[in-house]
Amino acid sequence: MLPRRLSERALAVATESDEQAKEIPMILDSLGELRMLRGDLDEASEYLRRAVELANEQSNKWYSCQALRNFARCQIAMNANAEALVAARKALELAERIADRQAICESQLLLAESSLQSGDLDHCEASLRPVVEHTSDSESDLGLAGEAQRLQGLLAIARADPIAAVQHFGRSASIFDLLGDRYRSARAHYELGRAYALDSAGAGC
Repeated sequence: MLPRRLSERALAVATESDEQAKEIPMILDSLGELRMLRGDLDEASEYLRRAVELANEQSNKWYSCQALRNFARCQIAMNANAEALVAARKALELAERIADRQAICESQLLLAESSLQSGDLDHCEASLRPVVEHTSDSESDLGLAGEAQRLQGLLAIARADPIAAVQHFGRSASIFDLLGDRYRSARAHYELGRAYALDSAGAGC
């Protein structure tokens, strides 16, 4: 609760001093991300939408790109596929414009996941390909690689290939175990178990 209260206080102070203060979009983005992590998706979506709008008004491309990526994540969690796709595309365009490699890769992953949820498997694969091809074993790329492996696993399940899914989820779990990322590690292990169950069910048939 403390980070949320501090962020809300920071927002109140910044708004009182200047409604167009350059810090406000990032405060809204932080509040939205906190609400999203708590599962308050409707409220998170509203904070993030305001963050994007205000950053756009201020012509701050970096803040807009950051808030758009979180907004896309929130829409994915809400299964709002159309809005997620639009936000991910806009985030990718901005990331390419400001030449932010990390943001480009994250946006491509979001575009891949929103495409997957929309049932467009070919576009999902096409969005994943540049991330898979251009990430390395460096520490800075491990998070991207782990997320790409997770999405490749989900894509394999969508294509009824649980054996490939097991391999991808296994790599994703190993990466996030190494990074000590408990949430993403747990998610990867869950998906790995699901893939094993699907493989066993198929073998039983």
